[in-house]
Amino acid sequence: MSSKYASIFFIAINLILIITALERNIVWVNEMTLWQDVMKKSPLKARGYNNGGQVYISIGLYQKAVDVLRVSIDLDPSFEETHYNLALAYFKMGNFTDAIKEFKKTIDIGTVIVKDLTPN
Repeated sequence: MSSKYASIFFIAINLILIITALERNIVWVNEMTLWQDVMKKSPLKARGYNNGGQVYISIGLYQKAVDVLRVSIDLDPSFEETHYNLALAYFKMGNFTDAIKEFKKTIDIGTVIVKDLTPN
């Protein structure tokens, strides 16, 4: 009788592990689903919004990037990479005035590695 319960317990544990693995695989489908999950689960941490903003920039959704990056700055105004990414999003949108302001904030805070500055 006890081996029957042990088998049921083993099967139940394996099912839980399989379901958990499948849920994590859904989150890791691509970078955007990963960072959306991070933003959802850690809404008070700037890095998730910054990284989500980077992904939006990389796929050409610049206004969405600006919106997400502003949240990151609200959470941590001293996070220089977010100011840089916001400047990059503005630059890609052709909003050079705001881009220059954010680039200056980046310089005031510290130094970041210069990334792609080709306007679309």
